[in-house]
Amino acid sequence: MEVTMIKPTSMDDSREICDYLLNGKAVVLNMEGLHMEIAQRIIDFTSGAAYSMDGNLQKISNYIFIATPENVELSGDFQNMLAGNTDINNINMRI
Repeated sequence: MEVTMIKPTSMDDSREICDYLLNGKAVVLNMEGLHMEIAQRIIDFTSGAAYSMDGNLQKISNYIFIATPENVELSGDFQNMLAGNTDINNINMRI
């Protein structure tokens, strides 16, 4: 299972994110430093793409998201893990 980390800089990166999803790869999106309107448009685009392919988009923190294709199942609570309330061993990605 391959996970790709992307720090988008513009809407043009949305296509690359969706291409990774179409190729069966999970994508971690780092939106830190990106203008809020552009970040929201990228999240909306990615959310629509993930939904259309039975994938998933989950918020990890204020600026970090993970998008997964349909063959990847996320379980656990990423936000609780980051707050120190969940053991990292309880977070799973299953193919």
